[in-house]
Amino acid sequence: QLYRYAEGRAIEATDWYLQDKRGKRSWSRGLRLVAILLVIAGGLQPLLDAAAPGTGRTAWGYVLLALAAACIAFDRFFGLSSGWMRSMTTAQALERRLGQLQYDWALECARSAARTVDPKQAQTRLTLLRAFADDMAALMQQETAEWVLEFQSDLLHLERSSGGGSGSVALQGTAES
Repeated sequence: QLYRYAEGRAIEATDWYLQDKRGKRSWSRGLRLVAILLVIAGGLQPLLDAAAPGTGRTAWGYVLLALAAACIAFDRFFGLSSGWMRSMTTAQALERRLGQLQYDWALECARSAARTVDPKQAQTRLTLLRAFADDMAALMQQETAEWVLEFQSDLLHLERSSGGGSGSVALQGTAES
């Protein structure tokens, strides 16, 4: 009963983290998409202004860049991207640990039932299964870690291209107006 309780709690916790990541993933992706589109639109605004004769609308570029920075600030303030990454890595760590518990428990059960089964065969088979599960979990964790690093790098690049420069550019634009 204690084993079932511990296993059930681990499954519930893993499910909670997987459910928690969905909303954060959607908001994070949405905010990144909007920020990218706003940076593109803000960067194109001076080109469109130069191509079209008439009154200048360059100031709208600064507004669009400021809105992109606001999207990134919103994401950072509420921890959507970082929370998404933490939820994914925690769910994987819980799944890996649960898998280890399940194989350890099965090994102990096999040892206690060794009277009717060749214990060396049972232990060898369980060792093979556990090694496979550990390798699979390690590969998934490695991929997630690489994805997290790439995601953080991309987010930092986006921040620098819109957030870091937009404040000083916006101030220069208002001073020139």
